Amino acid sequence: MTAPKEEVREWIRKAELDYASALILASGRKAFHEIVCFHCQQAAEKYMKAYLLLKGVRFPKIHDLERLIYLCSRESRSFKQLEDPAGILSVYAVDVRYPGVDASAAEAGEALKAVRTIRRFARKYLEF
Repeated sequence: MTAPKEEVREWIRKAELDYASALILASGRKAFHEIVCFHCQQAAEKYMKAYLLLKGVRFPKIHDLERLIYLCSRESRSFKQLEDPAGILSVYAVDVRYPGVDASAAEAGEALKAVRTIRRFARKYLEF
């Protein structure tokens, strides 16, 4: 059974908000590298969950992008090509939001590149 399209659209909308937030924060004069990385991870997670929902696949409440890629690739093997960008972003799911864990400008740039790759790929599957 597939999910209602409105529910899938809401996941996509939330992913787009995270993606836009990362872009806005990255373009500012003040350094918000950790938050940019976090929003990149969140956007990627939500795009994958939207795809799983579209396919009627139940998914656990997790932030592990590698696990989500695995679940997506069971529906379409082409998702395997996202393993590298997902691996870059997975580390930003939780720890980067707390004291003691920082991200550099280079890491934020790498996170943006990774989420762009995932976004471009996932949106092809999410057009309806």
